[in-house]
Amino acid sequence: MAEGKQAKVEAITLKVVAQDGTEVSFKVKPKTKFSKLFQAYSDRKGFKLDTMRFLYHGDRVLGDNTPAELGIEDNDHIEVMVEQLGGGRHSQQQYLVR
Repeated sequence: MAEGKQAKVEAITLKVVAQDGTEVSFKVKPKTKFSKLFQAYSDRKGFKLDTMRFLYHGDRVLGDNTPAELGIEDNDHIEVMVEQLGGGRHSQQQYLVR
């Protein structure tokens, strides 16, 4: 190979890690949009795509991003969080009056 040229990376392995610690690995090309990986993960896990949030080092990963754009390398981890609705305090509190 000519000096100064780097080997072209065909595919990298990305691990998608859920909140419960389970991992799913995907092989993707560095220029593949994450929307394709998100859909594959959604199909495999049975979650609605619009209820999931994907993070890399705490920053949200968008469907139009690619691994190359974000500097993601082989065997890096992407975290997935499933949106949770509810669980907050009620807006009206009830008090027991004696």
